[in-house]
Amino acid sequence: MPLIKEKSPHVRLCIVNPTRTTTNSVPGVISDEAREMATKVASVHVIVFGTGRPNVIKLSHNALLHTVPFQMPENHLRLPTFAIGQLRTFSIVLKVVLRSDVNLIRADDPILTGLVAAVISKSCRLPFVLFLGGNPAEIARVKLRFSNTRVVQRTLMLSLIRLLQRIVIRLSDLVITVNEELAAMSQQLGAKQVLIVEPYLDLRKFVPAAKPEGRRFRVMYVGRLEPEKGILDLLAAARSLASENIEFVIAGGGSLAPALNFATRSQADLSKVRLLGPVNHDAMPELYHQADVVVLPSYTEGAPVAVFEAMASGCPVVATRVGNLPTLFRDEVEIMFVATADPQDLASKLRTLCVNDNLRKELVRNAWLKTSNLFGSYLEAHIKSYSRLISAMG
Repeated sequence: MPLIKEKSPHVRLCIVNPTRTTTNSVPGVISDEAREMATKVASVHVIVFGTGRPNVIKLSHNALLHTVPFQMPENHLRLPTFAIGQLRTFSIVLKVVLRSDVNLIRADDPILTGLVAAVISKSCRLPFVLFLGGNPAEIARVKLRFSNTRVVQRTLMLSLIRLLQRIVIRLSDLVITVNEELAAMSQQLGAKQVLIVEPYLDLRKFVPAAKPEGRRFRVMYVGRLEPEKGILDLLAAARSLASENIEFVIAGGGSLAPALNFATRSQADLSKVRLLGPVNHDAMPELYHQADVVVLPSYTEGAPVAVFEAMASGCPVVATRVGNLPTLFRDEVEIMFVATADPQDLASKLRTLCVNDNLRKELVRNAWLKTSNLFGSYLEAHIKSYSRLISAMG
């Protein structure tokens, strides 16, 4: 994995991330990134949503995690709750920026954190970087399609989200994104500069291991339990495979969790589906090692980190053609693609992998080689961009 030979001691970074966390817990991916980033720069401050009172957690000697005392609901489209979240985020970010001598702000979502970060960065005359891992307008469109929202209200919500997205992208000094589609969208919306970088992946944390033997074939899903993630299609596939020696493990939380809990407890054809709820990120490597296949039946993605973690951990992946997956991986070489919103196709591919041990091993070998070569330039690309922007601001 390429390493940064020189540090950038003049970079003092504040990352405003939409991750939700609970009292005294440390969110996984962003904390791992912050710790590693802090070994290359002067300081890193990460701001996330939390519960209870504002809290500060020490990640390393020069990396701190700050929590905004607000738990953003899954349906962040509700304007009153959205406004409250923005005001509380503004207060925490401004305090961190002023007290910690931050010289660059990065937002990891244009809607939930981007507007606050943009306003503060421009007010304080700091460079503003937007990290765009997905298309919020498209995610909202899919989410609303599954909701009972009236057409007029749906149209107004989407218009507001698209307007906010356009404003934040135009205010950014640099948009860092994860695929060509999002880069083209950013340029179309008026981005000054766009850089494509693969997402962060800790290749020291996610490594292959031997699979357990003598149990049912295990299919695992990792992610939010939301309509746009295709979780209902996964349940439909599980129903059609109920008579086979296949079990399903679902890790994550979200608005569909109560309905899924009820369904798996009350319906016989879902008796082999187990819900783990939210899982600490440090426990994820072991979960991947316990899985025979990881599945992502999503309707929209940018760069699905769970897929890359699974591949690095030696798991074959079945996924829809979303985000940057079709450009990075070849069907039936490094990944198995399925049609979107097609539970029968998903069940068929899972059945194939269950009985074809050679195909699983081939997918694992090819995907591991690909991910090992892909995910090494993230920190170097980001830090070089930050240093350039800070120097340009004088």
